[in-house]
Amino acid sequence: MGAGTKFCSCFCLQGCLQNRIRAYVRSEISRLKGVESVIAPSTGSNMSREPDMIKLLSVTTPTKTEDTSWSKIATSCAKPACVLHGQRISNLQMTEIESEKSLWVAGSASLDKIASLDFLDEATAVVCGAKGQLFLVDFRQQQGILGELEEAQTPWAQMEGLSWCAGVGSGEAPLIARLSVGGLVVLTDIRHPSSPLKMAQCCAPTSNLRGADFLSISLAPVLGDNLAVSGFDGTVQVYNTQDWDSSGQEAKPVFIHKGHIFSTPGKDGGSPVVTTHTWHPWKPQTLLSAASDGSLHVWDWSDPRTSEPV
Repeated sequence: MGAGTKFCSCFCLQGCLQNRIRAYVRSEISRLKGVESVIAPSTGSNMSREPDMIKLLSVTTPTKTEDTSWSKIATSCAKPACVLHGQRISNLQMTEIESEKSLWVAGSASLDKIASLDFLDEATAVVCGAKGQLFLVDFRQQQGILGELEEAQTPWAQMEGLSWCAGVGSGEAPLIARLSVGGLVVLTDIRHPSSPLKMAQCCAPTSNLRGADFLSISLAPVLGDNLAVSGFDGTVQVYNTQDWDSSGQEAKPVFIHKGHIFSTPGKDGGSPVVTTHTWHPWKPQTLLSAASDGSLHVWDWSDPRTSEPV
């Protein structure tokens, strides 16, 4: 094939792609115009349409403190809508969103920082301290002292100086998954907190970790034996825990999402760091992740160990 033929083929391919892009843009514009006409039909009035932007509705003020760290929050699907928030165990409280009324405050003097928190149901929640300790919250007590769940004096519980985060699984007896900055993952049945069900050392690049602010671990809502971790770098790692035990063995991810690595480098020249991720509530192969450069990815994954998709 001559050079002229190659040039002609490339030119035709480029033109074909451009035509497809133009057709796609035209179809999207038509679709959006149709949606707009349904949402805001023409009535002949001079009423201006609401601007397409996020508006501030209210501000929930936390307990006054000299702490400059960000508050951790968790929202409840119960009515009225509430938010559980706090920076440390001592100033943890639950507030009704619409009325801004304080419904519950923690009767604790503990100054331990809160790493993560989540609702178990409408009446209870679990809080993970920055040191990895778990606290159980009962909102049926107007001012409740958080009960710290007893845990065995295992080596992983004595790792001083390590920061932790946690994620809560769904189900009748939800699992608590905890992740340390050292890459250790601990799975605990909340009914038997003294003995971890499973434990493993993840293949996380802990040497270049910039801090524990972005550590995140989540249990798959549909696939019971899978979890995802992020916050170490620009990747999200998916693990299958079916073969894990309580020995703390090394585990390898079944899938790594590396899309954020190829985003625009930051001002310091480094690659973006994944700041958070979450599972799709009913699509088992779909996750969403965001990074420090503002990118948001929606992506699918599959287990290469199986011939069929997960």
